[in-house]
Amino acid sequence: MRGPYKAMARMVPAWVESDDRIDCAEYFSGQLVQGHRVWFLPLQDHFLVSDNAGLVSTNVSARGEDPRVASILDACQEWVWQVDEAGIFTFSSSASGDVVGLRPEQLIGCTYVSLLPVREAVSFGTFFRNALAEGRSIHRHVHRISRKDGKVGLLDMSGTTLRAADGRVIGYCGVSRLISDDIQADPVFRESDNYYDVVPVALCLADRNARFVHVNHAFARLLNMSPDEVQGRMIADFMPEGAANFGRDIEAFDLGNGVPDHEFIWRGRSYQVSVRAVRDADGQTIGGAVSLTDISIYKRAERVLAAANERLQATAERDFLTGLLNRRQFEEIYRIEVSAARREQAPVSLMIIDVDQFKLFNDYYGHPAGDECLRQVAHALSTALSRPRDVVCRYGGEEFVAILPSTDPAGALVVAERVRKAVWDLARPHVRSTWGHISVSIGVSSLMSIDPTVDMASRRRMLLEAADTALYEAKRRGRNTVWAASSVIHS
Repeated sequence: MRGPYKAMARMVPAWVESDDRIDCAEYFSGQLVQGHRVWFLPLQDHFLVSDNAGLVSTNVSARGEDPRVASILDACQEWVWQVDEAGIFTFSSSASGDVVGLRPEQLIGCTYVSLLPVREAVSFGTFFRNALAEGRSIHRHVHRISRKDGKVGLLDMSGTTLRAADGRVIGYCGVSRLISDDIQADPVFRESDNYYDVVPVALCLADRNARFVHVNHAFARLLNMSPDEVQGRMIADFMPEGAANFGRDIEAFDLGNGVPDHEFIWRGRSYQVSVRAVRDADGQTIGGAVSLTDISIYKRAERVLAAANERLQATAERDFLTGLLNRRQFEEIYRIEVSAARREQAPVSLMIIDVDQFKLFNDYYGHPAGDECLRQVAHALSTALSRPRDVVCRYGGEEFVAILPSTDPAGALVVAERVRKAVWDLARPHVRSTWGHISVSIGVSSLMSIDPTVDMASRRRMLLEAADTALYEAKRRGRNTVWAASSVIHS
Protein backbone atom coordinates (compact mmCIF):
# COMPACT_ATOMS: atom_id res chain seq x y z
CA MET A 1 0.00 0.00 0.00
CA ARG A 2 1.41 3.36 -1.05
CA GLY A 3 2.05 6.33 1.27
CA PRO A 4 -1.22 8.31 1.37
CA TYR A 5 -3.24 5.08 1.56
CA LYS A 6 -1.26 3.88 4.58
CA ALA A 7 -1.91 7.18 6.36
CA MET A 8 -5.56 6.99 5.47
CA ALA A 9 -5.89 3.39 6.69
CA ARG A 10 -4.53 4.43 10.07
CA MET A 11 -7.21 7.14 10.31
CA VAL A 12 -10.16 4.86 9.51
CA PRO A 13 -12.45 4.87 12.57
CA ALA A 14 -13.31 1.92 14.73
CA TRP A 15 -16.47 0.90 12.85
CA VAL A 16 -14.29 -0.44 10.03
CA GLU A 17 -12.91 -3.91 10.69
CA SER A 18 -9.10 -3.95 10.69
CA ASP A 19 -8.81 -6.34 7.71
CA ASP A 20 -11.20 -4.28 5.59
CA ARG A 21 -9.51 -1.07 6.69
CA ILE A 22 -6.39 -1.96 4.70
CA ASP A 23 -8.16 -3.67 1.78
CA CYS A 24 -10.67 -0.93 1.08
CA ALA A 25 -8.39 2.07 1.52
CA GLU A 26 -6.95 1.36 -1.93
CA TYR A 27 -10.21 1.49 -3.85
CA PHE A 28 -10.54 5.15 -4.77
CA SER A 29 -7.85 7.74 -4.33
CA GLY A 30 -8.74 10.95 -2.57
CA GLN A 31 -9.95 13.95 -4.53
CA LEU A 32 -10.21 17.54 -3.38
CA VAL A 33 -13.84 18.55 -2.91
CA GLN A 34 -14.73 21.89 -1.28
CA GLY A 35 -11.48 21.97 0.65
CA HIS A 36 -11.83 18.37 1.85
CA ARG A 37 -9.92 15.33 0.71
CA VAL A 38 -12.56 12.66 -0.04
CA TRP A 39 -12.10 8.91 -0.26
CA PHE A 40 -14.91 6.47 -0.94
CA LEU A 41 -14.76 3.29 1.07
CA PRO A 42 -17.70 0.99 0.29
CA LEU A 43 -18.12 -0.13 3.88
CA GLN A 44 -21.13 0.09 6.18
CA ASP A 45 -22.93 2.59 3.90
CA HIS A 46 -20.16 5.15 4.54
CA PHE A 47 -17.68 7.25 2.69
CA LEU A 48 -14.84 9.16 4.33
CA VAL A 49 -14.03 12.84 4.30
CA SER A 50 -10.58 13.85 5.48
CA ASP A 51 -8.77 17.18 5.82
CA ASN A 52 -5.85 18.45 7.87
CA ALA A 53 -8.05 18.46 10.94
CA GLY A 54 -8.60 14.73 10.78
CA LEU A 55 -11.07 12.21 9.40
CA VAL A 56 -14.84 12.50 9.29
CA SER A 57 -17.10 9.49 8.70
CA THR A 58 -20.19 10.31 6.69
CA ASN A 59 -23.25 8.17 5.98
CA VAL A 60 -24.86 8.25 2.54
CA SER A 61 -28.24 7.71 4.15
CA ALA A 62 -27.74 11.00 5.98
CA ARG A 63 -27.71 13.01 2.74
CA GLY A 64 -31.20 14.35 3.42
CA GLU A 65 -30.30 15.40 6.95
CA ASP A 66 -26.87 16.91 6.43
CA PRO A 67 -26.52 19.50 3.59
CA ARG A 68 -22.77 18.99 3.70
CA VAL A 69 -23.25 15.33 2.69
CA ALA A 70 -25.42 16.15 -0.32
CA SER A 71 -23.05 18.95 -1.35
CA ILE A 72 -20.00 16.68 -1.23
CA LEU A 73 -21.77 13.89 -3.09
CA ASP A 74 -22.80 16.20 -5.91
CA ALA A 75 -19.32 17.65 -6.23
CA CYS A 76 -17.53 14.31 -6.44
CA GLN A 77 -16.37 12.85 -9.73
CA GLU A 78 -17.17 9.26 -8.76
CA TRP A 79 -20.74 8.15 -9.16
CA VAL A 80 -22.23 7.31 -5.76
CA TRP A 81 -25.41 5.26 -5.80
CA GLN A 82 -27.68 3.11 -3.69
CA VAL A 83 -29.92 0.21 -4.76
CA ASP A 84 -32.40 -1.97 -2.91
CA GLU A 85 -32.37 -5.78 -2.85
CA ALA A 86 -34.02 -5.90 -6.28
CA GLY A 87 -31.25 -3.75 -7.72
CA ILE A 88 -33.55 -0.70 -8.08
CA PHE A 89 -31.94 2.72 -7.61
CA THR A 90 -33.01 4.54 -4.44
CA PHE A 91 -30.28 7.19 -4.70
CA SER A 92 -27.84 8.50 -7.31
CA SER A 93 -25.33 11.33 -7.11
CA SER A 94 -25.23 13.92 -9.90
CA ALA A 95 -22.11 12.23 -11.38
CA SER A 96 -24.52 9.81 -13.08
CA GLY A 97 -24.88 12.44 -15.78
CA ASP A 98 -21.22 12.12 -16.74
CA VAL A 99 -21.11 8.35 -16.30
CA VAL A 100 -24.33 7.16 -17.96
CA GLY A 101 -25.83 10.39 -19.33
CA LEU A 102 -28.87 10.28 -17.05
CA ARG A 103 -29.80 12.62 -14.23
CA PRO A 104 -30.39 11.19 -10.75
CA GLU A 105 -34.15 11.69 -10.98
CA GLN A 106 -34.18 9.67 -14.21
CA LEU A 107 -32.48 6.76 -12.48
CA ILE A 108 -34.59 6.52 -9.33
CA GLY A 109 -36.94 3.54 -9.72
CA CYS A 110 -34.89 1.99 -12.52
CA THR A 111 -32.84 -1.18 -12.09
CA TYR A 112 -29.05 -1.19 -12.34
CA VAL A 113 -29.16 -3.96 -14.95
CA SER A 114 -31.37 -1.81 -17.19
CA LEU A 115 -28.27 0.32 -17.85
CA LEU A 116 -26.24 -2.63 -19.12
CA PRO A 117 -25.96 -4.25 -22.57
CA VAL A 118 -28.10 -7.37 -22.91
CA ARG A 119 -25.30 -9.91 -22.50
CA GLU A 120 -23.73 -7.93 -19.70
CA ALA A 121 -27.11 -7.71 -17.94
CA VAL A 122 -27.39 -11.50 -17.89
CA SER A 123 -24.01 -12.09 -16.26
CA PHE A 124 -24.29 -9.09 -13.94
CA GLY A 125 -27.75 -10.18 -12.77
CA THR A 126 -26.33 -13.54 -11.73
CA PHE A 127 -23.35 -11.89 -10.08
CA PHE A 128 -25.56 -9.42 -8.13
CA ARG A 129 -27.96 -12.10 -6.90
CA ASN A 130 -25.12 -14.31 -5.72
CA ALA A 131 -23.43 -11.43 -3.89
CA LEU A 132 -26.75 -10.50 -2.27
CA ALA A 133 -27.50 -14.08 -1.23
CA GLU A 134 -24.04 -14.46 0.30
CA GLY A 135 -24.20 -11.05 1.97
CA ARG A 136 -20.82 -9.99 0.62
CA SER A 137 -19.47 -6.67 -0.55
CA ILE A 138 -18.70 -5.96 -4.19
CA HIS A 139 -15.03 -5.23 -4.73
CA ARG A 140 -13.77 -3.73 -7.97
CA HIS A 141 -16.26 -5.37 -10.28
CA VAL A 142 -15.61 -4.19 -13.84
CA HIS A 143 -18.51 -4.22 -16.29
CA ARG A 144 -19.87 -2.50 -19.40
CA ILE A 145 -22.66 0.07 -19.31
CA SER A 146 -24.90 1.50 -22.03
CA ARG A 147 -24.66 5.28 -22.06
CA LYS A 148 -27.43 7.66 -23.05
CA ASP A 149 -25.40 8.79 -26.08
CA GLY A 150 -25.38 5.24 -27.45
CA LYS A 151 -21.79 4.52 -26.52
CA VAL A 152 -20.77 1.56 -24.37
CA GLY A 153 -18.62 2.51 -21.39
CA LEU A 154 -16.62 0.51 -18.88
CA LEU A 155 -17.08 0.96 -15.11
CA ASP A 156 -15.12 -0.02 -12.02
CA MET A 157 -17.73 -0.67 -9.34
CA SER A 158 -17.54 -1.34 -5.60
CA GLY A 159 -20.31 -1.53 -3.04
CA THR A 160 -21.15 -2.60 0.47
CA THR A 161 -24.26 -4.28 1.79
CA LEU A 162 -27.06 -2.34 3.44
CA ARG A 163 -28.71 -4.27 6.23
CA ALA A 164 -31.93 -4.03 8.15
CA ALA A 165 -31.98 -4.05 11.94
CA ASP A 166 -32.32 -7.84 11.88
CA GLY A 167 -29.16 -8.17 9.78
CA ARG A 168 -30.96 -8.98 6.56
CA VAL A 169 -29.34 -7.56 3.41
CA ILE A 170 -31.69 -4.96 1.89
CA GLY A 171 -29.45 -3.46 -0.79
CA TYR A 172 -26.11 -1.94 -1.66
CA CYS A 173 -24.43 1.43 -1.36
CA GLY A 174 -21.71 1.79 -3.93
CA VAL A 175 -19.32 3.91 -5.93
CA SER A 176 -18.55 3.53 -9.64
CA ARG A 177 -15.72 5.08 -11.61
CA LEU A 178 -15.72 5.44 -15.38
CA ILE A 179 -12.74 3.63 -16.92
CA SER A 180 -13.68 4.30 -20.53
CA ASP A 181 -16.63 6.23 -21.94
CA ASP A 182 -16.47 4.44 -25.32
CA ILE A 183 -14.90 1.00 -25.45
CA GLN A 184 -15.85 0.61 -29.10
CA ALA A 185 -13.40 3.38 -29.92
CA ASP A 186 -10.62 1.62 -28.02
CA PRO A 187 -9.09 -1.28 -30.00
CA VAL A 188 -8.16 -3.18 -26.83
CA PHE A 189 -11.70 -3.09 -25.45
CA ARG A 190 -13.20 -3.64 -28.90
CA GLU A 191 -11.29 -6.89 -29.31
CA SER A 192 -12.26 -8.10 -25.85
CA ASP A 193 -15.90 -7.41 -26.69
CA ASN A 194 -15.53 -9.82 -29.59
CA TYR A 195 -14.35 -12.70 -27.41
CA TYR A 196 -17.86 -14.15 -27.23
CA ASP A 197 -18.04 -14.31 -31.02
CA VAL A 198 -14.54 -15.63 -31.67
CA VAL A 199 -14.38 -18.24 -28.92
CA PRO A 200 -14.28 -21.73 -30.57
CA VAL A 201 -16.99 -23.15 -28.29
CA ALA A 202 -20.57 -22.92 -29.58
CA LEU A 203 -22.52 -20.56 -27.29
CA CYS A 204 -26.10 -19.36 -27.32
CA LEU A 205 -28.74 -17.65 -25.19
CA ALA A 206 -32.36 -18.76 -25.42
CA ASP A 207 -35.51 -17.45 -23.75
CA ARG A 208 -38.02 -19.49 -21.77
CA ASN A 209 -39.82 -20.45 -24.97
CA ALA A 210 -36.63 -22.01 -26.41
CA ARG A 211 -36.18 -19.17 -28.88
CA PHE A 212 -32.63 -18.15 -29.75
CA VAL A 213 -31.87 -14.68 -28.37
CA HIS A 214 -28.20 -14.68 -29.28
CA VAL A 215 -25.75 -17.15 -30.82
CA ASN A 216 -22.05 -16.77 -31.49
CA HIS A 217 -20.33 -17.58 -34.77
CA ALA A 218 -19.24 -21.04 -33.60
CA PHE A 219 -22.85 -21.99 -32.85
CA ALA A 220 -24.14 -20.56 -36.12
CA ARG A 221 -21.53 -22.54 -38.05
CA LEU A 222 -23.02 -25.77 -36.67
CA LEU A 223 -26.21 -24.82 -38.53
CA ASN A 224 -24.39 -23.59 -41.65
CA MET A 225 -25.96 -20.20 -41.09
CA SER A 226 -24.98 -16.74 -39.90
CA PRO A 227 -25.78 -15.60 -36.33
CA ASP A 228 -28.38 -13.13 -37.66
CA GLU A 229 -30.18 -15.94 -39.50
CA VAL A 230 -30.40 -18.04 -36.33
CA GLN A 231 -31.40 -15.39 -33.80
CA GLY A 232 -35.16 -15.28 -33.34
CA ARG A 233 -35.65 -18.85 -34.54
CA MET A 234 -36.79 -21.70 -32.29
CA ILE A 235 -34.39 -24.37 -31.05
CA ALA A 236 -36.91 -26.94 -32.28
CA ASP A 237 -36.39 -25.71 -35.85
CA PHE A 238 -32.94 -27.26 -35.76
CA MET A 239 -32.78 -29.59 -32.76
CA PRO A 240 -36.19 -31.06 -31.76
CA GLU A 241 -34.64 -33.27 -29.07
CA GLY A 242 -32.54 -30.34 -27.83
CA ALA A 243 -35.67 -28.20 -27.54
CA ALA A 244 -37.36 -30.86 -25.41
CA ASN A 245 -34.29 -31.07 -23.19
CA PHE A 246 -34.18 -27.28 -22.87
CA GLY A 247 -37.83 -27.22 -21.77
CA ARG A 248 -37.01 -29.67 -18.98
CA ASP A 249 -34.01 -27.54 -18.04
CA ILE A 250 -36.24 -24.47 -17.63
CA GLU A 251 -38.56 -26.48 -15.38
CA ALA A 252 -35.57 -27.48 -13.25
CA PHE A 253 -34.41 -23.85 -13.00
CA ASP A 254 -37.91 -22.77 -11.92
CA LEU A 255 -37.66 -25.24 -9.05
CA GLY A 256 -34.31 -23.80 -8.04
CA ASN A 257 -32.34 -26.78 -9.31
CA GLY A 258 -29.31 -26.86 -11.55
CA VAL A 259 -28.78 -28.97 -14.65
CA PRO A 260 -25.72 -31.26 -14.78
CA ASP A 261 -23.54 -31.25 -17.85
CA HIS A 262 -24.51 -34.02 -20.24
CA GLU A 263 -23.77 -35.46 -23.66
CA PHE A 264 -25.92 -34.87 -26.72
CA ILE A 265 -25.66 -36.53 -30.14
CA TRP A 266 -26.68 -34.35 -33.07
CA ARG A 267 -26.07 -34.87 -36.76
CA GLY A 268 -23.79 -37.80 -36.04
CA ARG A 269 -21.50 -35.91 -33.68
CA SER A 270 -21.19 -35.94 -29.89
CA TYR A 271 -21.37 -32.75 -27.83
CA GLN A 272 -20.80 -31.92 -24.18
CA VAL A 273 -23.71 -29.64 -23.21
CA SER A 274 -23.62 -27.15 -20.34
CA VAL A 275 -26.77 -25.19 -19.50
CA ARG A 276 -27.03 -22.43 -16.89
CA ALA A 277 -30.06 -20.42 -15.82
CA VAL A 278 -30.45 -16.80 -16.89
CA ARG A 279 -32.48 -14.87 -14.30
CA ASP A 280 -33.83 -11.36 -14.01
CA ALA A 281 -33.26 -9.00 -11.08
CA ASP A 282 -36.09 -10.70 -9.17
CA GLY A 283 -34.45 -14.09 -9.54
CA GLN A 284 -37.03 -15.37 -12.03
CA THR A 285 -35.81 -17.64 -14.82
CA ILE A 286 -35.98 -15.84 -18.14
CA GLY A 287 -33.95 -18.27 -20.22
CA GLY A 288 -30.82 -20.33 -20.41
CA ALA A 289 -27.20 -19.96 -21.50
CA VAL A 290 -25.97 -23.00 -23.42
CA SER A 291 -22.53 -24.14 -24.54
CA LEU A 292 -21.88 -27.03 -26.93
CA THR A 293 -18.40 -28.54 -27.01
CA ASP A 294 -17.72 -31.02 -29.81
CA ILE A 295 -16.27 -34.12 -28.13
CA SER A 296 -16.66 -36.48 -31.10
CA ILE A 297 -12.93 -37.09 -31.40
CA TYR A 298 -12.74 -37.91 -27.67
CA LYS A 299 -15.70 -40.29 -27.91
CA ARG A 300 -14.04 -42.10 -30.81
CA ALA A 301 -10.86 -42.30 -28.77
CA GLU A 302 -12.88 -43.71 -25.86
CA ARG A 303 -14.32 -46.42 -28.10
CA VAL A 304 -10.90 -47.32 -29.47
CA LEU A 305 -9.49 -47.39 -25.95
CA ALA A 306 -12.38 -49.51 -24.68
CA ALA A 307 -11.85 -52.02 -27.48
CA ALA A 308 -8.13 -52.09 -26.73
CA ASN A 309 -8.87 -52.64 -23.05
CA GLU A 310 -11.20 -55.51 -23.92
CA ARG A 311 -8.48 -57.10 -26.01
CA LEU A 312 -5.98 -56.56 -23.23
CA GLN A 313 -8.38 -58.05 -20.70
CA ALA A 314 -8.92 -61.05 -22.95
CA THR A 315 -5.17 -61.45 -23.32
CA ALA A 316 -4.75 -61.34 -19.56
CA GLU A 317 -7.51 -63.90 -18.98
CA ARG A 318 -6.92 -66.37 -21.80
CA ASP A 319 -4.20 -68.71 -22.92
CA PHE A 320 -2.64 -67.27 -26.07
CA LEU A 321 -2.27 -70.67 -27.78
CA THR A 322 -5.63 -72.37 -27.21
CA GLY A 323 -7.90 -69.42 -26.45
CA LEU A 324 -9.11 -71.16 -23.28
CA LEU A 325 -9.14 -69.39 -19.95
CA ASN A 326 -5.70 -69.51 -18.33
CA ARG A 327 -4.58 -70.86 -14.99
CA ARG A 328 -5.05 -67.50 -13.24
CA GLN A 329 -8.69 -67.44 -14.31
CA PHE A 330 -9.10 -71.06 -13.25
CA GLU A 331 -7.96 -70.20 -9.72
CA GLU A 332 -10.50 -67.36 -9.52
CA ILE A 333 -13.43 -69.35 -10.96
CA TYR A 334 -12.53 -72.38 -8.87
CA ARG A 335 -12.66 -70.29 -5.69
CA ILE A 336 -16.02 -68.80 -6.68
CA GLU A 337 -17.64 -72.10 -7.61
CA VAL A 338 -16.52 -73.95 -4.49
CA SER A 339 -17.86 -71.08 -2.37
CA ALA A 340 -21.13 -71.22 -4.32
CA ALA A 341 -21.33 -74.97 -3.69
CA ARG A 342 -21.03 -74.37 0.05
CA ARG A 343 -23.65 -71.60 -0.08
CA GLU A 344 -26.09 -73.66 -2.16
CA GLN A 345 -25.24 -76.94 -0.39
CA ALA A 346 -24.62 -78.47 -3.82
CA PRO A 347 -21.84 -80.75 -5.10
CA VAL A 348 -19.00 -79.62 -7.35
CA SER A 349 -16.69 -81.83 -9.40
CA LEU A 350 -13.29 -81.35 -10.96
CA MET A 351 -11.54 -83.02 -13.92
CA ILE A 352 -7.81 -82.89 -14.71
CA ILE A 353 -7.19 -83.85 -18.35
CA ASP A 354 -3.77 -84.78 -19.71
CA VAL A 355 -2.84 -85.44 -23.37
CA ASP A 356 -1.28 -88.88 -23.43
CA GLN A 357 2.43 -89.16 -24.34
CA PHE A 358 2.49 -85.61 -25.70
CA LYS A 359 6.27 -85.21 -25.31
CA LEU A 360 6.74 -88.06 -27.75
CA PHE A 361 4.31 -86.34 -30.14
CA ASN A 362 6.37 -83.10 -30.03
CA ASP A 363 9.62 -85.00 -30.50
CA TYR A 364 8.30 -86.81 -33.55
CA TYR A 365 6.10 -84.21 -35.27
CA GLY A 366 7.74 -80.98 -34.04
CA HIS A 367 6.51 -78.13 -31.89
CA PRO A 368 4.36 -76.37 -34.54
CA ALA A 369 2.39 -79.60 -34.98
CA GLY A 370 2.23 -79.92 -31.21
CA ASP A 371 0.73 -76.46 -30.92
CA GLU A 372 -1.89 -77.26 -33.54
CA CYS A 373 -2.70 -80.51 -31.71
CA LEU A 374 -3.29 -78.67 -28.44
CA ARG A 375 -5.62 -76.22 -30.20
CA GLN A 376 -7.65 -79.12 -31.60
CA VAL A 377 -7.85 -80.80 -28.19
CA ALA A 378 -8.91 -77.53 -26.55
CA HIS A 379 -11.73 -77.12 -29.08
CA ALA A 380 -12.89 -80.69 -28.50
CA LEU A 381 -12.96 -80.17 -24.72
CA SER A 382 -14.96 -76.93 -25.03
CA THR A 383 -17.47 -78.61 -27.34
CA ALA A 384 -17.96 -81.55 -24.98
CA LEU A 385 -18.83 -79.31 -22.02
CA SER A 386 -22.36 -78.20 -22.90
CA ARG A 387 -23.64 -76.46 -19.76
CA PRO A 388 -23.11 -72.67 -19.41
CA ARG A 389 -21.38 -72.89 -16.02
CA ASP A 390 -19.03 -75.72 -16.99
CA VAL A 391 -15.57 -74.24 -17.55
CA VAL A 392 -12.42 -75.73 -19.06
CA CYS A 393 -9.04 -74.00 -18.67
CA ARG A 394 -5.51 -74.70 -19.79
CA TYR A 395 -3.66 -75.63 -16.63
CA GLY A 396 -0.17 -75.80 -18.09
CA GLY A 397 1.70 -77.63 -20.86
CA GLU A 398 -0.53 -80.46 -22.11
CA GLU A 399 -2.75 -80.40 -19.00
CA PHE A 400 -6.27 -78.99 -18.85
CA VAL A 401 -8.70 -78.67 -15.96
CA ALA A 402 -12.50 -78.50 -15.98
CA ILE A 403 -14.86 -77.29 -13.25
CA LEU A 404 -18.33 -78.87 -13.13
CA PRO A 405 -20.66 -76.99 -10.74
CA SER A 406 -23.69 -78.80 -9.30
CA THR A 407 -22.33 -82.15 -10.54
CA ASP A 408 -22.16 -85.27 -8.36
CA PRO A 409 -19.64 -88.13 -8.87
CA ALA A 410 -21.89 -90.11 -11.23
CA GLY A 411 -22.59 -87.05 -13.39
CA ALA A 412 -18.91 -86.12 -13.43
CA LEU A 413 -17.99 -89.58 -14.81
CA VAL A 414 -20.55 -89.20 -17.61
CA VAL A 415 -19.10 -85.81 -18.61
CA ALA A 416 -15.53 -87.12 -18.36
CA GLU A 417 -16.28 -90.02 -20.69
CA ARG A 418 -17.87 -87.61 -23.19
CA VAL A 419 -14.72 -85.47 -23.08
CA ARG A 420 -12.42 -88.49 -23.57
CA LYS A 421 -14.45 -89.66 -26.56
CA ALA A 422 -14.48 -86.14 -28.12
CA VAL A 423 -10.68 -86.14 -28.20
CA TRP A 424 -10.49 -89.74 -29.40
CA ASP A 425 -12.85 -88.90 -32.27
CA LEU A 426 -10.35 -86.32 -33.54
CA ALA A 427 -8.43 -89.34 -34.82
CA ARG A 428 -5.25 -87.29 -35.02
CA PRO A 429 -2.35 -89.68 -35.76
CA HIS A 430 0.29 -90.22 -33.06
CA VAL A 431 2.58 -93.03 -34.20
CA ARG A 432 4.60 -92.94 -30.96
CA SER A 433 1.46 -93.47 -28.83
CA THR A 434 0.29 -96.80 -27.46
CA TRP A 435 -3.07 -96.22 -29.19
CA GLY A 436 -1.83 -94.93 -32.53
CA HIS A 437 -3.47 -91.50 -32.30
CA ILE A 438 -4.09 -88.68 -29.83
CA SER A 439 -5.93 -89.56 -26.61
CA VAL A 440 -6.39 -88.16 -23.11
CA SER A 441 -6.41 -89.51 -19.59
CA ILE A 442 -8.81 -87.93 -17.08
CA GLY A 443 -8.84 -87.87 -13.28
CA VAL A 444 -12.16 -86.97 -11.60
CA SER A 445 -12.92 -85.89 -8.02
CA SER A 446 -16.06 -84.56 -6.34
CA LEU A 447 -16.85 -82.45 -3.31
CA MET A 448 -20.27 -82.95 -1.78
CA SER A 449 -22.08 -80.78 0.78
CA ILE A 450 -19.71 -78.46 2.63
CA ASP A 451 -19.90 -77.42 6.26
CA PRO A 452 -19.99 -73.56 6.34
CA THR A 453 -17.48 -73.55 9.18
CA VAL A 454 -14.71 -75.46 7.41
CA ASP A 455 -11.68 -73.87 5.80
CA MET A 456 -12.48 -73.47 2.09
CA ALA A 457 -8.86 -73.22 0.96
CA SER A 458 -8.10 -76.64 2.37
CA ARG A 459 -11.18 -78.14 0.68
CA ARG A 460 -10.17 -76.70 -2.70
CA ARG A 461 -6.69 -78.14 -2.24
CA MET A 462 -8.08 -81.57 -1.28
CA LEU A 463 -10.37 -81.62 -4.35
CA LEU A 464 -7.51 -80.74 -6.68
CA GLU A 465 -5.15 -83.27 -5.13
CA ALA A 466 -7.79 -86.00 -5.38
CA ALA A 467 -8.30 -85.32 -9.09
CA ASP A 468 -4.53 -85.35 -9.65
CA THR A 469 -4.22 -88.71 -7.87
CA ALA A 470 -7.07 -90.10 -10.00
CA LEU A 471 -5.30 -88.88 -13.17
CA TYR A 472 -2.13 -90.68 -12.13
CA GLU A 473 -4.17 -93.86 -11.69
CA ALA A 474 -5.79 -93.44 -15.14
CA LYS A 475 -2.34 -93.24 -16.73
CA ARG A 476 -1.10 -96.20 -14.72
CA ARG A 477 -4.00 -98.23 -16.07
CA GLY A 478 -2.94 -97.73 -19.69
CA ARG A 479 -4.01 -94.15 -20.58
CA ASN A 480 -7.02 -93.13 -22.73
CA THR A 481 -8.92 -93.75 -19.51
CA VAL A 482 -11.26 -92.00 -17.06
CA TRP A 483 -10.69 -92.68 -13.38
CA ALA A 484 -12.57 -91.29 -10.36
CA ALA A 485 -11.05 -90.61 -6.98
CA SER A 486 -11.34 -93.55 -4.64
CA SER A 487 -13.50 -91.60 -2.25
CA VAL A 488 -15.87 -88.64 -2.44
CA ILE A 489 -14.85 -85.68 -0.30
CA HIS A 490 -17.37 -84.73 2.40
CA SER A 491 -17.15 -81.86 4.88
